[in-house]
Amino acid sequence: MKAALYIRVSTEEQAKEGFSIEAQKNKLIQYCQLHDYEIAGIYIDDGYSAKDLNRPEAQRLIEDIKAGGKGIEMVVVYKLDRLIRNLRLLLEMLDLFAKRDIAFTSLTENLDTSTASGRMMVHMIGVLAEWERETISERVADVLEQKAIQQRKYWCRWIPLGYDYIDGRYTPNELEAPIIKKAFELYLQGKGYYQIAKKFNSLGYRTKSGVRFQTTTIIRLLSNEIYRGYFVYGDQSKMKNIKPTLVKAINIEPIIDNETFLRVKKIREAHATRFCKKYARDIFVFAAKIQCSCGRTMFTHIGFFNRKNGIRKYYYRYICRNRGLGWCMQSLIRVENMEKMFIDFLSSFVKNDLEIDLQKNKAKIEELENEKKVLSRNLERELDRKKRLQFLLVDNQIDNKSYTLLLSEMDLIIAQINENIKKTDRQIADLEKIFSAKEEQKIAMNILNEWNSLTLQRKKEFVTLFIKKIYIQDNKIERIEFIL
Repeated sequence: MKAALYIRVSTEEQAKEGFSIEAQKNKLIQYCQLHDYEIAGIYIDDGYSAKDLNRPEAQRLIEDIKAGGKGIEMVVVYKLDRLIRNLRLLLEMLDLFAKRDIAFTSLTENLDTSTASGRMMVHMIGVLAEWERETISERVADVLEQKAIQQRKYWCRWIPLGYDYIDGRYTPNELEAPIIKKAFELYLQGKGYYQIAKKFNSLGYRTKSGVRFQTTTIIRLLSNEIYRGYFVYGDQSKMKNIKPTLVKAINIEPIIDNETFLRVKKIREAHATRFCKKYARDIFVFAAKIQCSCGRTMFTHIGFFNRKNGIRKYYYRYICRNRGLGWCMQSLIRVENMEKMFIDFLSSFVKNDLEIDLQKNKAKIEELENEKKVLSRNLERELDRKKRLQFLLVDNQIDNKSYTLLLSEMDLIIAQINENIKKTDRQIADLEKIFSAKEEQKIAMNILNEWNSLTLQRKKEFVTLFIKKIYIQDNKIERIEFIL
C-alpha cells in the first residue's frame, strides 16, 4: 500500500511539545516501515495554521490525490489536528478520501475511517480540534490587544493619505498633509462632504491611490483617528474576539490638533441628527426612495434665490449624489414633477390586463407542482436506498470499495433530482410573479384613489408603507418596487 505522509507545525511552542517536523517525520516513517507501506510522498507545511486549507503542501496533497498519478492509497498523520482544525473542512477531506478509496490514519489516536465507529471518532475529535483552535484564537486576541496597548505603535499595510512611513514612524507628507488640514477647515466652515469632494476634484487633488475624491472618502478622512495621533486597535481585525480599543500612538505625528478633531466629530454627530430631520420634512414625500440609474439613492435638496424685493424664493429637489461629483448626468427633479411622474406611472400600471395570463399561469403552476411531488418521492426513495446501503456496510455485508462505488452513483442521482427540484421551484417562482403584480396593482389602485385627499404627511406615510424603491431612468420612472 502506498502512503502519503502529511506533517505540519505552526509555532515554536508545538515543536517544544514534541510536534516538531523531524519528530513527526520519524514517527510516520517508522509506522510505514512497521506495516510494510511504501511512501508515495512526504508533505510538510512549516509555520501554517490548521484553521483552513490555505497551505501549499496541503493543496499539493489534494491535487496529487485528485490526479491519482502517485497511486496514493492512504494518508497518514501524526495527529488529526495536524491535518485540519475545522470540522466542515475535515468532513470535506474525508469525503474526498472516500471517493478515491483512500484510507486515513492518525498514529496517536488510532483512527480507521474504513469502519463506522472509526468515522464517528474522527468527527468527534474534529469537533474538539475546532474548539481548541477557537480557544487559542481567544487567548491570542487577548495577548495582541495588551501588546498593542502597551507598545502604542501603529502599523497598517497601506499608508493613509497625508503621511509617509519612514523608519517605523508616520510623518506628514508635505504635499498631502495640507489636503487633510483643508478638509477639516472646510467642514468647520459649514461645507458638506460632497461639496468638499467636489472642491478637491476641481483643484486637481487626488487620493493616495490617484483616484478622484468621493463623499465616502471625505467621511472616512474626517473620522480617521490617525490624524490626531490615535489609532483604533481591532477596528479592521478579522479576529472576531478582538474588541476595538482607542490607543494614543507614539509613532504618529498628528496633522490635526486634538481640539479641532473633536470639534469636527461633535459637529458630524449633530449634523447626522439634523440630516435625518431634513429627510423627514413632509414636502419630500419620496425621500430615500428614489434610485438613480447610476445606482445611487437620490437625496433631498433645498435651494433658494433672492427676488428683487428681497424675499427669498425656495425650491425643493431630488438630486443624485454622483451628479455633484460630475459622474452622473441625471437631471435634478423638482418635488412637484416627481409626484406627477409617480401618479402617471401608477395610472398606467393599473391599466395592464393580467387576467388572461393569470389563468394560464395557474394551470402551469399546478402542472409543475405535480412534477415536483413526483421528484420529491423519487428523492425520498433514493435517500432510503442510501441509508440501507450504509447499514449493509456497518453489518459487513458489502466491502468498502463496492460501498464507495454505489454511494457515488447514488449521490449523482440524488444531486440530479435536487437540481430538477430547484429548477421546478424557479419556474414556479417565475410564474407566481404575475400574482405579485396583481397584488401590486391593488396597492397602486388604493394609492391613486386616496392620493389627492391626503396631506403631505399622510402621503409620506403611504409611500413609506407601500413603496420600497422607485427606479429612475432618463428622467422618468422605469419601475416601482412595492412592499407586499
